[in-house]
Order: sequence, then C-alpha cells, then structure tokens
Amino acid sequence: MDKKKILTIDDDRDINVFLKDILAAEEYFVRTTLTAPEFFEEFNKFIPDLCIIDLNLEASKGAGYEILRAIRKKFGNQIKIVIVSRRFAEEDIQKGLDLGADDYITKPLDKTTVQCKINAVLGDMYKESSSLPYFAVPATARESYIELDLDVTSLYEEGATFKSYNFISKGNKIRMSGELFKRLSGRDFVYATIESCTREEDSIGYLISVKFDFDDEELMKNIRKFLLKIPISQD
Repeated sequence: MDKKKILTIDDDRDINVFLKDILAAEEYFVRTTLTAPEFFEEFNKFIPDLCIIDLNLEASKGAGYEILRAIRKKFGNQIKIVIVSRRFAEEDIQKGLDLGADDYITKPLDKTTVQCKINAVLGDMYKESSSLPYFAVPATARESYIELDLDVTSLYEEGATFKSYNFISKGNKIRMSGELFKRLSGRDFVYATIESCTREEDSIGYLISVKFDFDDEELMKNIRKFLLKIPISQD
C-alpha cells in the first residue's frame, strides 16, 4: 500500500526536521517547506493527503490562514489539514477551525501529541503510537509546567548551550534551576529564551541554545565574573 503523503509549512527549520523525523517513523511520506511559494510549488508536485500548516509564519502575517483558506476553496474537504501555532489564544485556534482545519496542535510540540493527532486525522488510530486517549481540558485549567533534564555544555555572556533528549521550539521562555544558576543569580532559578534547538548528528539528542534576560543586571554581572574566573560574592 502506498504511503500517505504529508506536506508541512513552518518557517522554523528545526520544527520541520522534528515533524519529518516523527512522521517518517510513522511510515508517512513527508515533505517540508519554509515559505508559502515553496509550499504551493510542492503541493502541485504531489497532492498530499494531509497538510500541517503553521498559522503564524513570521515572513507574512496571517499567511497560514490564507493557505488554509485557499486549500479549502479549491479542494473542499478532500485534503486533511492540521494547524500549528505557538499561540494559545482560543480565538486563533477557533479561527483556524472555522476556516476548515480538521484539528490543531500547539507549540512547543510534543512527539506523542503529534503522533496521535496526525494518525487520528488520517484514520490510522490502529497504530501502536496512537493508543493513548486524549481529553478536552477546560480553558481555566490549561496552565501547567513541565520539568526537563538539561546538561549544560557551554556558558557565554549572552546565554548558554545545553544537551537534551527533548525538543523545545525556539521562542519559548524557560525557567532554569540548579547549582550553577543559583550561584550566578543568587536565586533558585533563571529565565532564558530558546534561540535554537538542533538535532545532534549521530545522536537522538538535541543541542539547545538559550539567551539570558539582559535586563537582569545582577545575573549578567555574575556571568562576566564567572567567565573571567573572578569570585562571585553571595549576599
């Protein structure tokens, strides 16, 4: 039986690699694109069974909605569509669903969620990876936190680099804790923003680069001292 075809559009290369790895492992044929022109060029080469569309493409605001609208106008409900967005506002998701999306996934992406939702939309719920049930969560109870193990590989004035087995998409703000950050800040945790998350060659892990909050003057001062091997006084 021919593999089902999936076409994605996201202006984050790391997201495209992440999606392709997950869905190729699910035995789908996957092509990824970064821009709307590239998306439609690939779309015309092979009509996909499902499209994964990032609603918030940085290059052109609202382009994801226009792509969704164009596909539904020309093909009706023939092609399945799953929308992806970093935004958690219900109105953004509702707008995509109103335009005809079959389902949605929010960033940061989770491997199991991607597997289950794509398999469900394509009618492949018999797969072992789709065995977990999903339940709707009330809007008032959606705020949550997760803890991930990160191994620091390098520290520099603007930020740091970690190794992790978990993918975290760029733009997400994280709270880091541990002896190193307590020493640098004098607090139990430090805030930073994900700059990039790339897969290591010959490894199942990822290299994650983060940028510190430059407005945190105490942190920035102590990082400079640490890098220059100057003792950091703790009040």
